[in-house]
Amino acid sequence: MLKNKINDCPACGSDNINGNIRMETEYEDLDFARSLTCDNCGLESPISKDKDVIHNWNSIYLDNNIPKTGVFQKCPFCGSDNIDIEDYQIFCGECGLATPDHFSTVKETILFWNRMRIRPKCYYDIYGKEK
Repeated sequence: MLKNKINDCPACGSDNINGNIRMETEYEDLDFARSLTCDNCGLESPISKDKDVIHNWNSIYLDNNIPKTGVFQKCPFCGSDNIDIEDYQIFCGECGLATPDHFSTVKETILFWNRMRIRPKCYYDIYGKEK
């Protein structure tokens, strides 16, 4: 059961966030996987176990101090360079992190991907609140 507070979407500000369960997963250490998705813009959290899904969603933020480049950076969550783009949405092939699906150009999508960051777990206190 998910008991912690789910933050609003860091991309669009919507509070319309819903969970996804993937029964068939390519992640060998998980019987099933869970992620959170913003129903407004399509931003999707990394795939994780129940206890980590809210933390992973709440850890996503946008860094406005990133140089504007058209080159993919590695996944901000898992560090993988297994990155795919489809219909102006970027997905990490390792952890499942995905950009919103509302962009109209590849350049916009890449710039958003490069701005996404994940706060480290040490950023939170023992109660899961931001320090």
